[in-house]
Amino acid sequence: MVCLNQYEIDVLNVGAADVILIHYLDEDKDHVILVDCGNYENGWKVSDFINEKYHTVDVDLAICTHCD
Repeated sequence: MVCLNQYEIDVLNVGAADVILIHYLDEDKDHVILVDCGNYENGWKVSDFINEKYHTVDVDLAICTHCD
């Protein structure tokens, strides 16, 4: 069982899609979960947000809810 000490959820509007980011702290380690990622051209916006807000470039888990 995971005990979450602190978490936050951000939703980015990237035009025709939304990106959901879940950032949480578990046993003094940060984790980032990416749910959907928008379109190819939105990659820089998403990665810049992760870097600036969470101070990391790593995504621990990516979940795609549909295949477009």
